[in-house]
This record gives sequence, structure tokens and C-alpha cells, in this order.
Amino acid sequence: MPPRAFSFHKMTLSEIIYEVQELGVKSTRVESDVRKWVNASQKKIAQRRNWTFMRAQQPFAITGAVVALTSNSAANPSVVVSAAHGLTTGRKYTGSIDDVATSYPTINGERTITVTSSTGFSVPVNVTTAGTGGTITFRSVSLGSTFKCLASEKSPVTYDDPTGTNPRPIPVDVISRAISNRIGYYNPSVNTVTNSYPIQYVFLEQNGPTGEWGLYLPPQYQPVAITFNVSGYFYPADLSLGTDSNALTNHPMLEEALINMTKARAYFAEEVDNPKGSAALALAEQAIRSAQYSDVAQEFSGRPIRM
Repeated sequence: MPPRAFSFHKMTLSEIIYEVQELGVKSTRVESDVRKWVNASQKKIAQRRNWTFMRAQQPFAITGAVVALTSNSAANPSVVVSAAHGLTTGRKYTGSIDDVATSYPTINGERTITVTSSTGFSVPVNVTTAGTGGTITFRSVSLGSTFKCLASEKSPVTYDDPTGTNPRPIPVDVISRAISNRIGYYNPSVNTVTNSYPIQYVFLEQNGPTGEWGLYLPPQYQPVAITFNVSGYFYPADLSLGTDSNALTNHPMLEEALINMTKARAYFAEEVDNPKGSAALALAEQAIRSAQYSDVAQEFSGRPIRM
């Protein structure tokens, strides 16, 4: 049966898997294997450049203010009930937990947490005796597993000014947490009433406590609930459902590259030096190069290109 013609309009994961299996995989693999190869190929293509479709601005909230805790459960992970914190459900943060009583083992100290609701979060501690009370001060928010890099604007990070002037640019520095914690770094002026420093910089940590890129506020900075708007490049999310698609799978040339790169992985899974796999990789490379020229034209559309 002749291969089905490519469909360049909103191609879904199921359609990509069909194309891969239809176009030459001798031993049909289970769908989970092909899905894994599709996502690995997608990540490799996205790593090639800062594609226009990967550029976005996303908000990341940090509650630098102290939040009261009610209890933490005897569970693994332990679930903490807190006052309303204003953070994003499902996102990872780090925070300093203090004054929790009776919990064994204790959850006090700097912890990586995952927000589970508007008034709760989980802590990766195997607690056998529940605890009560305490406080937490959130200082870091993960930019997520899809974050690639900041955009090239003069100030790629802004913050929502609580006085109503939005948004305000703020300097950002890629630095280690140890250096950013040194009192007097950038010599910010101290608030003699609260004995703390106003926010003058936000720090970007690579592979911070959450294992991902994160925005971090040093403890000497004045506690404040703040939302940063990060302009950067974000990888397309993994495809898991058959109906999933994204800007990469909907791109005519990168869709073709994704199919051929996945085909190559399937061929090489059957035979390490399979010549059909090498041919599929060559076709994928050709499609990627064509997409790069197209993407550059889109990026500079309407603007003069200065060499």
C-alpha cells in the first residue's frame, strides 16, 4: 500500500505515530515506544535554535511574605495546609519552613515544595507523626522543565507593580545562590524599619533546588508577594495523548523532520547501523535546515536585517 501523504494541518501525536509505522518500520513497536521516540526527537529539534514559536512570556509568582501553616499530614510526601498563598497549583517552589511543632521527622528548614491547592502544598518528606502550626516564606519558583533560555530583550524579566504601574523592568542576573545570599551584594539600601532590603535584582539559578531553572529572591530582600513576567524560549511540552499537537507538529517542515527523526530512531532500535535510519536522519536534517531559513524570515518579517 503506498504511503499516505503528509498532512501538514494540525498533525496530532496519533497521526505522527501512524506515519512512522506506515513508512517503513519493519517490526511494529508498541505505541508507548514510538511516543517516547517522538518526544525525544521533538526535544532534539527544539534544541537546534531559539525557534520563533518557542518564544513566549509567562508569569511566575513568588510569595516572599510569610504565610501561616495549620498542619502537615503523616504521609509521604507530607501534605501541608496553609493560609491562602496566591501561588500556581502544580508549580514547584522553594521556601523556608519554620516553627512547625510535633512533626516527625521535622519539615522545618529550606524545602522544595509542590503547590497542590490555593491553601496547601506537599513537601517531599516521609512524615510518620503529623505536625501543627508554623510558617513558610517562599523564595524561589521553578521556571519549569520546558524553560530553555531568556529572550534577548534589554530586560527580559518584568514584575507586576502592586501600586498599579505594570509592568516594571527589573535587572536579572544568572548567579549562584551562595553569592546572591551575601549581605550587601549590589549594595542595596537597607530598610531600617523592617531591617530588610528592597528588591533591586532577581536572580536566575540554573539547576536550583528544584532541579530546574528558577527565579530566586535572596532572604535579605524585603518580603513581598510578587509576580515576575519572564520573556524567554520554552520547549514544546511533551506529547502524551493521541490528540496532542503543538506549534512544532503543526509546522510543515518541522513536522516532516519530526516524522523522519522518529523513523530513524525506530530503524536504529531494530539495527544499530540500519542504512534506512541514516537516510531518514538525512531527510530530517534537510527539513530542519529549510525550517531554519523559514523561521528567520518570520522572525525578521517587517524589520530590516542588519548584518
